[in-house]
Amino acid sequence: MKLSKEAQKLKNDYAKQWRLKNPGKGHKYLINYWERQAKEQFVINPEAVTLNPEAVTLNPEAVTLNPEAVTLNHEAINQKVILKCENCYISFNAKRIDAKFCSPACRQSYHRR
Repeated sequence: MKLSKEAQKLKNDYAKQWRLKNPGKGHKYLINYWERQAKEQFVINPEAVTLNPEAVTLNPEAVTLNPEAVTLNHEAINQKVILKCENCYISFNAKRIDAKFCSPACRQSYHRR
C-alpha cells in the first residue's frame, strides 16, 4: 500500500497520539497474540502424561505441582501421528497434527486443481 506523504504523515501522527493515550496497550496485544500462538503450537497428548491426584495442590493464589509426582510416557510423546493425504488419500506419518498433505508436491497438485 503506497500512501502519499501527507497521508503517511497523518497516519503516523494518529499512531503516535494513540500510543500516547494507550501506553503499553499495543505491546499487551502483541504479547497476547504470541502467547495464543505458542499454546496452539504446543499440544500435549493426554496419553503422554500421567498425573498423580496427590501431586496437585490448589490454593487461591497459585497452583503448585510436585515434580516428583509427574511421570511422562515417552513412547506416547514420540508416537507418530498417522493421517490421510487430502490429495492422494495415502496414509502418512505427519510431523504436525494439522498436516493435510503427505508432501509439498501433493499440496501443490491439490491447490492447482
